[in-house]
Amino acid sequence: EAQQTARRGRVVSGYVYNDYGRAVERMQLSIEGLDGSGAVVSTTIGYVLATVPAWNRAYFEVPVPAGAAAYKVRVLSFNWSGQGR
Repeated sequence: EAQQTARRGRVVSGYVYNDYGRAVERMQLSIEGLDGSGAVVSTTIGYVLATVPAWNRAYFEVPVPAGAAAYKVRVLSFNWSGQGR
């Protein structure tokens, strides 16, 4: 993931990859802001706004609070899509 400062503030952006043969949607992400020693200083919930196709990827961009030295992103939840491949 990348961290950037956009007009609306700091954002974390990147791609989530789907290594399964079925599409997923409504993916919820947890983004932890870390200080220089790796301690969590903030937690933000964000979403992948697109369906993530089977065996493919989707882009995400989530506004986060400034002040963290690094960010850790993990998937909290998602729903299987009826779209398949």
